[in-house]
Amino acid sequence: EEVLRIIGLDALPTTPFVRPDNLPPVALSAHQRAMGDLKRVLAAQGMDEAVLWSFTSSAVARHFGWDDASQSDLLLENPISSDLDVMRPSLLPGLLSATKRNVDRRATSIRLFERGRRYFKQGERATVGFVLAGEKTARSWQSGKAQPFDAFDAKSEVIALLAAAGAP
Repeated sequence: EEVLRIIGLDALPTTPFVRPDNLPPVALSAHQRAMGDLKRVLAAQGMDEAVLWSFTSSAVARHFGWDDASQSDLLLENPISSDLDVMRPSLLPGLLSATKRNVDRRATSIRLFERGRRYFKQGERATVGFVLAGEKTARSWQSGKAQPFDAFDAKSEVIALLAAAGAP
């Protein structure tokens, strides 16, 4: 400690750590990297990630494309709750219910996203969904009235996601 105080930390050379050769390479697929990039883009835009159930109510799922007759194999035999009896066909039911919980707790600006899977008879699809609700900017003495989110805010989020995914 005394030597460092007298000589100073600036006199010590900077030496990078050497990565050992026996470590395996990073094992992420291109799809996993892309989903991580989308997550970082949405978080950088000021959104909060929601981690929600992969199940939903069959009554709610009907409004999002689930059909009792053709997709009965997605109905759970032993659900954890009577309201969570089917695998979700969309991320929106969970995001909307999370938005409602936030509004019920007097949140004025809600920016939520989720990256997860949707379930169909043909298989699963990785999906990213988001919800913007309430005020984009809060009311203040400088800006006056609060500004609500509009369709152009959602469009700018989608454009940022497409750019991050490398879409034209």
